[in-house]
Amino acid sequence: MHGTFEDILTAKHIVSAEQLKQIKRYADSVGIDLHEAVLQQRNTMTQGVAADAVMLAYSESVGLPFVHIGDMTVDEGVTAQVKAKIARHYGIVPFAVNAGFVQVFACKPILPDAEEALKAVFNLPVKCLLCSPNELNAAVTHYFPQVNTAAAQTGTALSAKSRHNKTAAQKPLSDEEARNRLLGSIMVFNFSVFFICSALYYLHLPRGLHNTLWQFPVLALCGIIGGAVAAYITWKKLSVHKE
Repeated sequence: MHGTFEDILTAKHIVSAEQLKQIKRYADSVGIDLHEAVLQQRNTMTQGVAADAVMLAYSESVGLPFVHIGDMTVDEGVTAQVKAKIARHYGIVPFAVNAGFVQVFACKPILPDAEEALKAVFNLPVKCLLCSPNELNAAVTHYFPQVNTAAAQTGTALSAKSRHNKTAAQKPLSDEEARNRLLGSIMVFNFSVFFICSALYYLHLPRGLHNTLWQFPVLALCGIIGGAVAAYITWKKLSVHKE
């Protein structure tokens, strides 16, 4: 029968009873586990409690081994099988498969939901090894780097839109769409020629050619060029198949 974490702390003189009361109030106020609060507050204690002493007391209370991640061998083939969102959400680092178990680093006993998530991946029971919160956070950051979700979603959306547009452009136009494309391009060409020629004429452009033999041929050439450009743009826009 394991003693409670509080009993082990005071029995081993890691903290005094008065210090324990203060730390429990702190843990309740910020919403963290007691052993995490002791680790955070240990430097304010007069005896300067070692982090290992706190974690060993906690591991004894919950009946799980305490290790240093740096002393263990991490199989990155195992970590690669677990999604980052699972590791980050549950605060776990699966690091090895040994003797029919998935071995996992955590700073406290893992939740049943986390066990089920790991069993779904490995189809094996889970064995939890405790480590300090600082070591765990460093390991999670290293093996499961956080992705910029917003950027990834934006990139995915843009990629999907690009693929959709490309696919749409490759589909043949229906007879009605082809007819509309032709008529639209002709209308744009005619309107553009008329507008450009009229504008140049009333603005006396090109300068030096007004009321000369070359005026109307030059106006016609400018109008045709502008109309052709506008018609080409219209043709391209109307060449995309619409769903």
